[in-house]
Amino acid sequence: MPLILFIFVAYLPIKINHKNSTTTTKLNFENQEDPSKIGSENKENIANQEHPFLNLIQKTIFQALLWIVYQLKQYMDPKFMLAYYCFYVYISAEVLMATVSVLAWALLGLELEPHFNKPYMATSLQDFWGRRWNLMASNALRSSVYEPLKRLVSSRSHDIGAMLPRIVAVMGTFVASGLVHEIALYYFARMRPSWEMTGFFVLQGLVVIVEIVVKKFLLMKGFAWRMNIVVSRVLVVGFVMVSAMCLFFPPVLKFNAVVRLEREVGAMGEFLKCSLIMLISFVNGK
Repeated sequence: MPLILFIFVAYLPIKINHKNSTTTTKLNFENQEDPSKIGSENKENIANQEHPFLNLIQKTIFQALLWIVYQLKQYMDPKFMLAYYCFYVYISAEVLMATVSVLAWALLGLELEPHFNKPYMATSLQDFWGRRWNLMASNALRSSVYEPLKRLVSSRSHDIGAMLPRIVAVMGTFVASGLVHEIALYYFARMRPSWEMTGFFVLQGLVVIVEIVVKKFLLMKGFAWRMNIVVSRVLVVGFVMVSAMCLFFPPVLKFNAVVRLEREVGAMGEFLKCSLIMLISFVNGK
């Protein structure tokens, strides 16, 4: 593996899409007897996925529109701004990871696995947290917390049903996620933990467990009823947003995170501006 590729993969929360990456395609051509099939499969996969550069442009436009709205915050209701932060966090994370994807595609010929899978289309909290929101974190928590904890509980007692290990593993995973966010907040803000963020994730875990139990009960009773997909999406996204407005964002806003972010962005802009001026001066000096 080239050094730059190793550094890129080791230091960033990314996962390479081996089916569509140019590098992987080349390796497949070398190792397969019939490379034409590999090529056609890759072309089909690429055609079904959005180009990383196009994705970055779209998300950047959305972020710019949200930033324009933010400039009018003094005229906005505080509760509206809390809802606004939900959208802004999502779009900002999308822009950040889309930028990484473009760099990987442009410099290394790699296509990365998406970090988000349209979370606003989730039909349940299990769907939202497990298959749509921050997929790299979900995969990491699944392998480092959920699966080991589930195996541990199962091995301690063979008499309990299959439901209890799953419930314990789900709650343990959400608690771990909450603690990670508390540590990150303490690192940035140097504030005494209020445990509101942990409460947010514990609440999500409790509702996910309720979903699991109810679905299992309905399945055992033979009920085939399913909620309207539009209604379920509204309920899921609405629940996540309202709980985030009540528990997740208040501790973040206590240390003026948005103001600090503005300063950091401004400082980064000045740094890039000075670097560009120095580079131009250096080139002209030659």
